[in-house]
Amino acid sequence: MKKIVTFIKMILILLGCTCLGTLMLFLVYLLPVDSMNGHLKESVSIFEFEGTYPELVSWCTSSLDNWTDAIMLLSAAYTGDDATIDKVLMVYTERLALEKEPTESLINRYKESANEFIVNQYSRYWHGYLLFLKPLLSIMSYGEIRVLNLYLQLTVIFVLLFVICQKGYNNYVFPIFLLMGMLPILPTAYSMQYSSVFYIFMVGLIILFLKFSKWHNTDKMVMYFMMLGVSTSYFDILTYPLVTFGIPICIYFCISENTNFSESIKYLLLYGFAWGMGYGGMWGSKWIVVSIFTNQNIALDVLGAIKTRTSMTAGWGDEINILEMLFCNFKAFTRNPFIIFVIMFCIHKINQIVKFSNGKKEYMIFIVISFLPVLWYIAIPNHSMTHWWLFTYKELLITAFAILCFCTKMADGNLKLADNRNTL
Repeated sequence: MKKIVTFIKMILILLGCTCLGTLMLFLVYLLPVDSMNGHLKESVSIFEFEGTYPELVSWCTSSLDNWTDAIMLLSAAYTGDDATIDKVLMVYTERLALEKEPTESLINRYKESANEFIVNQYSRYWHGYLLFLKPLLSIMSYGEIRVLNLYLQLTVIFVLLFVICQKGYNNYVFPIFLLMGMLPILPTAYSMQYSSVFYIFMVGLIILFLKFSKWHNTDKMVMYFMMLGVSTSYFDILTYPLVTFGIPICIYFCISENTNFSESIKYLLLYGFAWGMGYGGMWGSKWIVVSIFTNQNIALDVLGAIKTRTSMTAGWGDEINILEMLFCNFKAFTRNPFIIFVIMFCIHKINQIVKFSNGKKEYMIFIVISFLPVLWYIAIPNHSMTHWWLFTYKELLITAFAILCFCTKMADGNLKLADNRNTL
């Protein structure tokens, strides 16, 4: 009976999030776009100078996704005379042509070119980032938004580290620091496309550390993971979404005291289901809302996108080799100097582990979690192969962090065992 009540609560929360998400987007679409267009004119030089996929540094995977950022900006400043609810749900952009790069469309659009534009829609996602982008674009340029984004992300990192120390989990400060280095932080701040997932999992971690003692083993923890999925579906447009589950679930097992491996697996499946229900349910609710409030049927568009993303054909038409796809993502992820510090940290912890091995099987849950990105890549091979060099490699943050947590948790347990033996 309790499970049924919890499930009903989850359905009701999904309905509430759908209504609230639609209303909030409707309100920001009432903002005048004249000032947004003015600030985009100031921003054109950035796209002219950088191009579509600039790399910040040559010795690290650090490509910016100006292609998608241009779409986000064009969506935010769309000036058509369509009904407001249509703009909210269909998410229109003005493009030169579908085969042209969005960066080229943005440059031409705001250099007052004589080119004619076509109206394109991107309705299969919620585009919740517009809640923040439209107000910000009303008062500042794209370059200024980048700088603000960097400062906000650094602030969130500082707050998380402060909360960790305040709650007495100092052993996880360095793993979090290494996680930020592996992200890495600068491209995440300079590409709005990458930022949504960052804020969701980082704020999610802050909430988890603050509320864990009250929510542990209650339905509130189920709701917590469901809301992570809802938020990811609402704000993100399929970049590296699994991170919003993988990193928080690692921390959950770090600070919980599950007694055995089978119990840990049970909670992994339970919270994974909650996250998936939030993610899939919120995504599906967009299609329903579009059908109710517009005369558009986006089901074929969505099903076509799903078919494409799960196909074994890459974006350029070649057949996908699973091993090659996994290797490409791994190659992009490890092209980062922080991998050296991750390896050194693990070696240090392994050295502590081998001195007093207590053999607790529940720590193996982190090894299970470390394989989640592999399952994700195999599930959507087209997406994982087409975008490996831009952002899908970031899913491997889960693998790296799970290993860091495994080493930390195991070493801490062994050190406590050693202290107890010395006391005896």
